[in-house]
This record gives sequence, structure tokens and C-alpha cells, in this order.
Amino acid sequence: CWEEPWGLVSAHTLRLTRRLCPGARFISETEQNLEKRLPPPFESFRGYTLKRADFVVGRNQESLEIVRRKGYVGPAEVVPNAVDEKLFVPMDRDACRSAFGVAAGA
Repeated sequence: CWEEPWGLVSAHTLRLTRRLCPGARFISETEQNLEKRLPPPFESFRGYTLKRADFVVGRNQESLEIVRRKGYVGPAEVVPNAVDEKLFVPMDRDACRSAFGVAAGA
């Protein structure tokens, strides 16, 4: 589930998965790397999801440390966001602005 564990989508998807596909495994994904207490009802959603998730993917080590502090005890792994550096290369800004008719500083 490519949603933060504190989201309604995560809690709802997990509940439906357990109900409709009880043998399926639920993997939660998180990018949250700052410690913060969320307002109601989001902490409840996070607790529900982390208590029942089979695996958590964090985009960095800090995000996994957050879910551990929030109660997750299962297996987890860091899988960073990635970009193919051969395909995506920095371009000359002035050339791009000129090609698209955008004034400098716009």
C-alpha cells in the first residue's frame, strides 16, 4: 500500500485486505522521517496499520526508526526513492527557458 500508515486509505485497505483476502500479506510504505504526533484520528489509523502490517518499507533509515517508535515490531527494510541517472540528467536552465519561451527569473 503506497500510502503512509497514518492515512485512512492504509487503514481501510488493510481492513478490506484482511476481510476479503485473509491470506494476503500487507506491506506498508512510509517516507515520514520527522517525529511528530498527528491529530485525531490519524494516530489511531497509524496504530491500527502498524499493529497489523506484515512488512514496512521505509524510504530512509529515519522513517523506519519512526515506525518502530510508533509501535511497529515486524520486518522492515529501507528502499530509497531512485532515479536513473543515465536517463535523467541536469539540463542547462537557460537553454530550457529559451526553448520554451520562459523569461529568466520566471
